[in-house]
Amino acid sequence: MAMLKLVILVLVIAFVGKAFQAGKDRILASGFSIWNLHFGWLFVSGVCYLLGMLPMALNWHRLLKAMGADTPMGYAARVHYVSQLGKYVPGKAVVVAIRLAMVKRFGVNPMTLFISIVADTLAMLSVGSVVAAIVVFFLYNSQIEIALSAALAAVIATIPLLPPVLRFGLDFIQKRKAQFFKSEANTPPPPDLAKTLTWNTVVPGWFLLFPGFVFFGIGLWAAMKAMNVAESAELSIMDLPYITAAYAVSIVAGFASMLPGGLGAREIVLKEMLEPQHGEVLATVAPIFYRMSIIVSELIVAPIFYFMARQK
Repeated sequence: MAMLKLVILVLVIAFVGKAFQAGKDRILASGFSIWNLHFGWLFVSGVCYLLGMLPMALNWHRLLKAMGADTPMGYAARVHYVSQLGKYVPGKAVVVAIRLAMVKRFGVNPMTLFISIVADTLAMLSVGSVVAAIVVFFLYNSQIEIALSAALAAVIATIPLLPPVLRFGLDFIQKRKAQFFKSEANTPPPPDLAKTLTWNTVVPGWFLLFPGFVFFGIGLWAAMKAMNVAESAELSIMDLPYITAAYAVSIVAGFASMLPGGLGAREIVLKEMLEPQHGEVLATVAPIFYRMSIIVSELIVAPIFYFMARQK
C-alpha cells in the first residue's frame, strides 16, 4: 500500500506540473502580461471553485451513505477534494485509487466506491447539461430553433439520471467490473442498487449540485474580471448566467474528451462560447487563468485535507 501511495503521488505531481506548465505556455503565447492581472479577483476565482466543489463532495457522501458505506460526511468531503488532483492523470483511474486508499479504513466495499463515483459523475454531467440548456433556453426564447434544441438537450441529459435507467446502467457496469474490485473478507457486500439508488436518493442530488455550477460560473466571471482590460471592466452581474452556462458546457465537453482534467478541451469550448460576447482576449486567456487558479487552489487545499484525514 505504501508503494502504491508513492506511485500515485509521483503521478499526480508529474501531471499536475504538466497541466500548470501547459497553462503557462498558453498565456505566454497569447502575449498577455501577468503583471496586468488583478490578483484579488483571481483569489476570488479560486475560492469560488472550491465552494463549487462542496455540493459535489456532499452528493458523493450522500450516495455512499445510501449504499451502506458508513463514512463520516466531513471525512468523505475531504477525500473528495484530495482526489481531485487525480483527474490530471490520464485514464481517470487515479481518482478512484485515491478515494479507495483513503476510505479503506471504514471498510467500504471497492465496488460500492466505484459505483458511487460513477453515479456522482453522471449526476454532475447531467445537471451541468441541464443548467446550460435552461440558460440558453431563456436567453434565446425568441429564436425557436435554439430554444427547442436547448429544451431537448435538457430532456436528454436528464434521462441517464432517472433511477431505473441509472440502475440498469450501473448494474451492467457492476457485473462487468466485478473482477477488478475484489472485496476483503471484513467488508460488506456490494450494494443492492434496486434498494439504494431510488428516487429519494437521486432526486435531491440534482438540486444539491445546482449551486455548485453557480459558484463555478462566478469563478470564471471573477477570472475574467482579473484580466484588468477594457473588456473585463464592462462585465456585470448580468453576464453571469451565460458565463455559467458556458462553463457547464465546457465541463461536459472536457469529460467527454477523456483528456486529463479536460485540459485544452474546456478552454476551446469556452473560447467559442465567450468570444462573440466578450472578445477574443477574455475568451482566450481568462479560461486559462481560471484553470491555473483551480490548480493552485487544489494544490493548497489537498495536502491540508489529506493530513487532516490522516489525523482523523
